[in-house]
Amino acid sequence: MLRAGVGIESYQHHYVDCSACGTPIVLAVRANPPHAHFVVEENFALGTHEDDEATLINLHPNFAFDPEDFHNRMGFASLKYVQRIATVVEDLVQPGQKFVDTAFLFDVPNISQVWGHVRRGLNLESGTNNEKALSRTIEGYLAERQRFRPDTEATDVASMHTGFLRAAFFPRIEQITDPALVLLEKAAADYPAEFAAFETYYKTEFADEQRHRFISAFSDYFKHHSQFSQMLIHARLGDEDPGAKVVGSKAFEEIKLYYGQVYEALTTSFVILACLNNILLGRSYDQFQSMTLNKYVKDVEKAKRANPFANEPVFFAFSQGLDSSLRNGSHHASIWWDGDVVYFRSGGSGAERNMPFSNYLHLCNVLTISLASIWLLDRRLVDG
Repeated sequence: MLRAGVGIESYQHHYVDCSACGTPIVLAVRANPPHAHFVVEENFALGTHEDDEATLINLHPNFAFDPEDFHNRMGFASLKYVQRIATVVEDLVQPGQKFVDTAFLFDVPNISQVWGHVRRGLNLESGTNNEKALSRTIEGYLAERQRFRPDTEATDVASMHTGFLRAAFFPRIEQITDPALVLLEKAAADYPAEFAAFETYYKTEFADEQRHRFISAFSDYFKHHSQFSQMLIHARLGDEDPGAKVVGSKAFEEIKLYYGQVYEALTTSFVILACLNNILLGRSYDQFQSMTLNKYVKDVEKAKRANPFANEPVFFAFSQGLDSSLRNGSHHASIWWDGDVVYFRSGGSGAERNMPFSNYLHLCNVLTISLASIWLLDRRLVDG
């Protein structure tokens, strides 16, 4: 028997294996909060009565469950987070507002559709003679966002893009990005010639490829957002270890390669942090302590890309959640799952390791927020 909490998405997918026979079940919750109903998709039928003897599986699109509550008919995962969310969003309440739904302040409703507007704008931004299409895209974005957040503003692709990322991953994205932007501006102010040389290099050698890499990673993330969102609150609130959690919806085959993808995108983007660190240390942007930029880009393995800025905590914060063994398993499809556990090998003959499925989701979210943060640094470099 299934029991689902109602999130803020209008259509919430869930993937469950039958507890009796293992048959994969696909269903959805169509919601107009606080009202909602189940929608049958695959291997699932709506019952006409409640079976008190049946094993209950709790589902929620935005929260995971403590193990003791996963089959509890009175388990409410959201109750454990109400106060933490309220504290985070209290500064977002507009003057004069007497009643406000904190979920709409903390989350972006219909986020996959909203990302569609942002992605369209990013693609149009790189073309020419797209003014009318860009204007319609921004209008569509604002229409969707202002339904729930009337204070949303966007006048161009840059403000739409940055506003969306900050809203989707608030508050953690601010804690990572803003101190890094301060250092970026310090590098620009203290070493203007070297910073300008780095900007030119980055725009010429990296920016276009990076844009495609960013868009690809986030398109996959938001395509399967209903999976990642079950643990996203922990990454957004900065929980290093979310503890033992159980998620009800598991579509592992759809997301098993994602960690490897976001790991590659993030560590490739570390060139921004590494070069800024060189400048702040009074060196040329392309001169490391014991190697050149060319060697760093071509020869240094991804697992060691953060080493050059390990002594700068503001930059090193971007490396939280990196696990090279999990990356190798995910990137090379040497990863599988059984029940609530994900298994992986570092290489073809590497030792088998495992982690809870919920932890896999958590690490994917941690790296995704870091990638969003570094995309904002990229935006500053490209736009000037």
